[in-house]
Amino acid sequence: MKTNFTYIPILKWKQGEQGALKELEDSIKDKIVPLIEITPDFNFSKLKDSLNNWKNRYFYFDILPEVYEENSGEIYFDLLSQCDPKYVIPVVFLSDNKDAIKEANNYSKNGIAIRITSDDLDDLDSSLMELKDEFGYNNIDLIIDLREINENNFGEKKIVAKALLPDIPEIQSFRNIILSSSAFPKTLSSFGKYEIHHISRYDYQLWSSLLYLEKRYNIKLKYSDYCINHPSFFEYIPGMSPAFNIRYSTNDSFIVIRGDSTKKGGLDVENVVSLCQKLINLKDFSGQDFSWGDNYIFTRCSKGIEKCGNLSTWRKVGTNHHITFVVNQLSSLL
Repeated sequence: MKTNFTYIPILKWKQGEQGALKELEDSIKDKIVPLIEITPDFNFSKLKDSLNNWKNRYFYFDILPEVYEENSGEIYFDLLSQCDPKYVIPVVFLSDNKDAIKEANNYSKNGIAIRITSDDLDDLDSSLMELKDEFGYNNIDLIIDLREINENNFGEKKIVAKALLPDIPEIQSFRNIILSSSAFPKTLSSFGKYEIHHISRYDYQLWSSLLYLEKRYNIKLKYSDYCINHPSFFEYIPGMSPAFNIRYSTNDSFIVIRGDSTKKGGLDVENVVSLCQKLINLKDFSGQDFSWGDNYIFTRCSKGIEKCGNLSTWRKVGTNHHITFVVNQLSSLL
């Protein structure tokens, strides 16, 4: 497995996110290892084909807890078997059955990733030590997943992360230490239409504020986030009419411009063009050549050249820009 990657974007494996990865420049692809999450509304039989969007490249693999609500516990391994063992890195939890962890480890040629949440803080030391003899720390990536982070809980999350690191036995022996969280809100319903909103990127702020711990523990603390999405699963209910919106990442914030609902013409060319023009007139717009997503915004929609796609298209646009932006941001910092 390569070790020169700098970023782990966590992606719910939907059409928009798949397309976002596919359209990345190779220089950006070389710097990431995405964590692919399977959602309960995914067509499980098409997983193998969908992974062609990230062909012959390493990726972490997990499924959302909601998937188990209507499927047996074997669904994880049914889906894992569709992944190429040469490139997949199975993600497991400390609370998982040890036989299941062993089965996941045996399937892949790339070791495993242990996803640690706040529920794992009790007995963390002893739980990890149990895995050492079986797998060896040098074949394990630790993903410290703090999930939702915002203005109200930023201090608390920082304390948790700082307290957790010294509790990890022989922390420098693990292959990678990955810190993940998400500052993107669960809903945009309170955001005014056709206005420019800024949401602080507390996920990036948290990671960068803890970088000094790399030297203290002799580790590389790798950055991970949920891109332009909230960690929880949003279930689409037939009859819903979500609003069109543009999500755009900058140095320290997400820019959100929300339009009308799809039933009220939110995706009509003139309405999409209006939002795009608001964005490209901002100093934070990275330019039409920055990424595939930026080019889509500028060339195709800012001038209303053609139809402006659907909601999946715009998740693709925003995610493609976000990943490109974060890789450049991290490269500049590091």
